[in-house]
Amino acid sequence: MRYLIIFLVTSALFFAQSCNNADSQSTRNEVSSESKNESSVENQAVEEDTIKDNNIDNSASQIQTEEVSNSIPVFKKFQQFEPYLRKDNDTTYIINFWATWCRPCVQEIPEFVAYQKQLDNQKIKLIFVSIDEESKNDVVQQFAEKQGMKNVVQLVDSEFNEWLPKVHQEFEGSIPSTLVYLKNKKVFHTGMMSLPELTKFVNSINSI
Repeated sequence: MRYLIIFLVTSALFFAQSCNNADSQSTRNEVSSESKNESSVENQAVEEDTIKDNNIDNSASQIQTEEVSNSIPVFKKFQQFEPYLRKDNDTTYIINFWATWCRPCVQEIPEFVAYQKQLDNQKIKLIFVSIDEESKNDVVQQFAEKQGMKNVVQLVDSEFNEWLPKVHQEFEGSIPSTLVYLKNKKVFHTGMMSLPELTKFVNSINSI
């Protein structure tokens, strides 16, 4: 009888110890699971923040690219600009040389802009060529936007004696000056022109 009691007591103690161990193991598993879940949530939050930052950086980069693409092209050498003078198609090209510091040029620009607005669906293209210094690119850009000018480029090659004759043999450097050409036919004018004078001058290319 005594041995039976001892056996029962020992079994009860062993069972209680087993339950305690099982509870401890379960508690540790729950804590570990919670830690993993918290770590997963934190990692997901970090990944989402990283994605947002990358999206912001990409958007900023895109905006910057768009701003650069909208600036006026600057040609440091005449050779880079020269293709504008050698178009061999059935379009009449008007090349107007001007500068923001040239008062007659500034006075003439509205007449040319008014003419340019009439050119929709016509095979005539007007190109404004600023000869301002390269450092004045922002000034040229602001002036062109204010005046509503389209097709504006900037030529900053200071070797005038070399490239002026390549535009036209009569071009000595005075501005405003305007070249009109259609394939191999060319007419050149130095000085201001009103809208009627410009219209007549452009049409004269057809009589050559």
